Amino acid sequence: MPTLTGDLSRLLKINDRDRIALSVWWRSIFPHTGFREHQRVPLWHPDVPFVLITSQRAGSTMGATWFFHHAGLLEKARAYDPFAHRYEQDIFLKANGYFAGLKRAVREKPAVKLVRDPGARAFSSYLALHDARATADPRDHRTSIRRKIAQQANKPFTADMRLSFSEFLAWAAQVDHRRIDGHEARQKNLYEDSLPRGIEHIIKLEGAEADIPGVEKALGLVPSTPEQIIDLGTSQHYVKKIDAEAPTIDEIMNEGVTMPRPGRQPKITTQTIAAYPEAHRDLILAFGPDYEAYGYDAHK
Repeated sequence: MPTLTGDLSRLLKINDRDRIALSVWWRSIFPHTGFREHQRVPLWHPDVPFVLITSQRAGSTMGATWFFHHAGLLEKARAYDPFAHRYEQDIFLKANGYFAGLKRAVREKPAVKLVRDPGARAFSSYLALHDARATADPRDHRTSIRRKIAQQANKPFTADMRLSFSEFLAWAAQVDHRRIDGHEARQKNLYEDSLPRGIEHIIKLEGAEADIPGVEKALGLVPSTPEQIIDLGTSQHYVKKIDAEAPTIDEIMNEGVTMPRPGRQPKITTQTIAAYPEAHRDLILAFGPDYEAYGYDAHK
């Protein structure tokens, strides 16, 4: 996302990893506000009859791809880079007058929000803290989060230590979500409360096969086919989940996954977490606004 910090870093030829580390540190002191909140700027285009709002770890790659499809830019975006966010951040959001146009667009067009079950999304954020890159580079913001979780849990920190999902939720319940990276912060943006038209359409990631064509039909667009939705949902960093037995989930909740994270992981959702009262309490403390805003049941 284009920011003063990012532009200055590029001008000074600071490499990407140092630039990201600097950006995360800067946001912890001076949080992004308005449409830059949590580093996912809403997408608008003159030829698209809606404004799209997404969050990290909630299908944002699919959302950007879907938006560029309706803007007639998908082929150009994929030619630039198969990862849609590269074109979005390097080209699309840097267009002259983008933010002035966005302010007009939210007054004139309905807002569509792509969301995900907060429990499943929290587990995805937790798993990402166990990526091998989080230990390979001490500047990675995930290393800092792991250190803070260990400190809160009164554990001596080591780079490859196990941290339980319950400990992650306890940290998320206490931290100021305005000051953390969007990959770990809640989906609810503060600016959503002041949108002139509010959020008129919600697409739930776990129900995207039905929700996307439904929203498209409501907006007078040609509905996407199931095959198109599968193509839109392809992501470089998605790890397919599997069903797991209770002992495996107990181990993750109470002891944690190993570091670095092994391949496929069990499917854990709000309903799964509801079986663990303390962890469920922390889930609601951390991500309660997401349940309230987007119509999710906090128990299933």
